[in-house]
Amino acid sequence: MEELHARLAAAGVTLFDVPPEPSHSLDRAGLTALILDVLAEGSASLAVTLPSLFVAQDHCATAAVGDAASRLSASARRRLGLLYRLARCLAASRRPDVEHYLGRQVTLPPWEGEPTDQPDPAERHGHSCLREARDEGENPGIAGIAGDAERTFDQWLRILSVEGGRP
Repeated sequence: MEELHARLAAAGVTLFDVPPEPSHSLDRAGLTALILDVLAEGSASLAVTLPSLFVAQDHCATAAVGDAASRLSASARRRLGLLYRLARCLAASRRPDVEHYLGRQVTLPPWEGEPTDQPDPAERHGHSCLREARDEGENPGIAGIAGDAERTFDQWLRILSVEGGRP
């Protein structure tokens, strides 16, 4: 798991490790491999880092998510779709901070595997989607993932603020 922590840190998600050098952009294949390895680990605390990874690597996240999904079971694809949707919601709801700390505008277009029963991230700057995803009565089983992903994303933003962001 330490190796995954180091790979996440090198990709800009410094939640578990500090990279020896500045983070770098992954290519589509590298991001796909990292997504699959994180999911294969089976750790819920590691899986909820994926929204942060998708935002940090937004230049190829949608394509990499699609590539990764093609290699997963149906239930794992649904979970990946939810995590991608949450990344879009979190990026929209925290847009000023994300853009400030990353030094650029983040673009995560819709992906065909996202759940369609959640509000679009563009609605109310992602807040509607986040609120509904966290509602256990409406979404039994995913509310915990949504809340954990949101807390993890906010922790990542706090780390970025202390580190001075990443160009």
